[in-house]
Amino acid sequence: MSFGFLVLAVACYGDLRRIRLILAILVPPLVIFAASQVRFIFVALALALVAAFFVSPSDRRRPIAMILGAAIISVLIGLAVRPQTSGIFLNYIFSPARAGDTVPGRPPNPVAGECGELDNSVAIRKSLLKEAVKAVPGAGIFGGGLSSFERASCFKAYPHVTLLQTIIEFGFLGGTLVILLVAAALGGLIPADSPQVRFALTALVFVASLEMAHGGLTGAFLLFTFLGMAAAHRRVPA
Repeated sequence: MSFGFLVLAVACYGDLRRIRLILAILVPPLVIFAASQVRFIFVALALALVAAFFVSPSDRRRPIAMILGAAIISVLIGLAVRPQTSGIFLNYIFSPARAGDTVPGRPPNPVAGECGELDNSVAIRKSLLKEAVKAVPGAGIFGGGLSSFERASCFKAYPHVTLLQTIIEFGFLGGTLVILLVAAALGGLIPADSPQVRFALTALVFVASLEMAHGGLTGAFLLFTFLGMAAAHRRVPA
């Protein structure tokens, strides 16, 4: 995550006239992270770089597009470096197994419990997501209270999707307020006419995107940190 902020800082503050040197420095760590099966953080980083592209001056857009392209290519290289591990990971995504199933590239007897498969994080996340989606209709206006989903979940874990957790635990009112808060923070930074404002905007996009896959209300300090940063740089109508 820290490296993601570094990439965004380069895109917003860096001297992009030295784009070849920048790419030479950024690409090797990106390949290493991709080979380590770091997952959704690349999706969040790509979304933030797309946001940086659209809010930046025209003379910075081409180098930012090159950084985005380099990040995508680095992910592909990183996955290709470890084809067996990458293949197993893709099987986990597209062919979730139950105990006793045989899927190429997967352990012959996945560890399973009463909550489902327990031998990989993807299957656990999918089970948690299903539980969360089923719990949303019963959330009501005010929800069940902080950590109520974790207590009710078969896995005794939070769903890792901050918006869903907010709706379940603080109701549709709480979920709506969070959406409006993030939307208002982003809207208040447009037009992004300085590097500081562009970094605040892209960092908020990055963190908010991560909250959709790795988030949790009790650990959402980065989200609220960058909401505060956005408020500090909010444009005040004349």
